[in-house]
Amino acid sequence: MKRCCSLILCCLVFASFVLSPCRADAMDPGEEKDPTDLWYAKAMNNATTTVDIVNVNTKGIQRWDARMNKAYQKLMKMLPPEGKKVLKAAQRQWLVFAKAEDALVSISFYPPESGTMVMISSSSYTYEFYRDRALALEWHCMAWEGDEE
Repeated sequence: MKRCCSLILCCLVFASFVLSPCRADAMDPGEEKDPTDLWYAKAMNNATTTVDIVNVNTKGIQRWDARMNKAYQKLMKMLPPEGKKVLKAAQRQWLVFAKAEDALVSISFYPPESGTMVMISSSSYTYEFYRDRALALEWHCMAWEGDEE
């Protein structure tokens, strides 16, 4: 039963990744495409093995992490003192949550009898997790930039 639940969870995560409307190749033709999404789509098209796919996800996570850090630093320069305190607390809580989520993913996706598909599913999940946070912080930056105009 536990193996069946793990397999279903892996399939759902993988399907949500593959069918995600946020992927670069799923965007509207007139919409500006995100450079990291474009890189990711191209790299995934060239990935042929489980190791290749996991490596692309790992590099993608690093790219989103760098963007998240850049957006965080930019926001810290833009926000008033109270906003800086709130952002700092929120980001610290997100980091704690990210660490706990990573532990949960490790437990959920890596039962001893699992195959290689779980490696793809878990790295894809983590990729999307970091992507979402980076884009959220970038959205806050754009909102504050709009207030300054």
